[in-house]
Amino acid sequence: MSLLFRNLAILLKKDSLLLFISSLFIASFPFFIGEIISQSLAFRHGSYINYFQVRITLHFVLSVILIIIGLIRIFNVGSHFDLKKIPSYFWGISLTFFTLLAWNIYLSSSAPEFILLSSFHLVEFLLSLVALFISISSLNIVSAYTKRLPSITKGMLLPVITFQVALQSLQMVNSAPVFGSFLKLLGQPIVFESITQIGIDTFARGYGTTPHPNILACIYLFFLALLFGQKRVSIIDSLILVLISIGVFLTLSRIGIIVLIIFIIIKLIRHYLPKEPTLSFKRGLESVVSFLCFSIIATPLLLLLQNNLPYFISSRMRLLESYSSLFHIMPSGTGFSLSIEKSITAGLTPIWGGHLLLEPVHNIGLLLLTEIGIIGSILVILFVYLLARKTQIDRSRYWIYFLVLVSLFGAFDHFLLY
Repeated sequence: MSLLFRNLAILLKKDSLLLFISSLFIASFPFFIGEIISQSLAFRHGSYINYFQVRITLHFVLSVILIIIGLIRIFNVGSHFDLKKIPSYFWGISLTFFTLLAWNIYLSSSAPEFILLSSFHLVEFLLSLVALFISISSLNIVSAYTKRLPSITKGMLLPVITFQVALQSLQMVNSAPVFGSFLKLLGQPIVFESITQIGIDTFARGYGTTPHPNILACIYLFFLALLFGQKRVSIIDSLILVLISIGVFLTLSRIGIIVLIIFIIIKLIRHYLPKEPTLSFKRGLESVVSFLCFSIIATPLLLLLQNNLPYFISSRMRLLESYSSLFHIMPSGTGFSLSIEKSITAGLTPIWGGHLLLEPVHNIGLLLLTEIGIIGSILVILFVYLLARKTQIDRSRYWIYFLVLVSLFGAFDHFLLY
């Protein structure tokens, strides 16, 4: 048995396996495959609140596998174990992780029935972050030598992106989901609720197999960031870039199109300037935090104009106002993913269009502050910083694109958290 375990550990420590699982993890982003294992808390206040589900997803499973592989490599499982050889950063990241979990348990203890749900969602978020940094780091190690993304990664991305763009095209022509019974398993919503109005015309949006077009646009742009981080571009890369651009436009995501333009400008600056402008990762992270704080302060000013604003803006302004009030009365935090419940019990949930807006505020800065307070938010920033430094993402060509992605999508949506 010990021999079998040792052989398994040796297999899991292979760089080729880590690269394969990392590529699979990244390529799986557009597929929201999962199984609901509990929804007892989702039926509340006369509504079904899907944020109170416990759902095991493909992303979560792959995250756990990547972390297990990472731990096996750190602890050198299968060989002689020496506690002194464990890198110091592991203890720092672990301490931050468990401090966040303990802090969240304390916050959610005011609603005991939600402790396990809140803890699960926080652990899922943090493990996904760890897996994301591990996967990007494994790609970066290869591309540091080849100046290109690994072939296996591009080999997975090309069919995935092609499938999503083709599906989006069919969805927009049909103005509804297609192949519903089959593609529901891959994550395609049963009903499309998001549309875009341009002038007097209304257009359907391409969801692909994601819950919302904005999510798909963000995933496309994440793929684009990986490609733009290369120093050499092949014909396959060019094809993927064209498909991604088409896919972003088919989502009709305003913020997605803006980020796409910014990415192209950054790429052109890097390509044509004789000396590439330098910006440290630490200063970049500070800029992201500052921008998110500014978005929290500035956007409520639009409340003065909300009667003249379209629904997608005015409803979000109402949520910003509601969550600002919630943070004022519960400054230490509601508990991760529990802001909707606390907003309802405090009578702060906004009513718009004759129904309660049972969704998180569309700003991850305010959402974090409301749910885990200033202490928890600082711990999350520290957690991200430690991961970025110790996986050497801050030394890659990717990180500037990632910070732009987090800044803009984070300022106007919530899905980067849950």
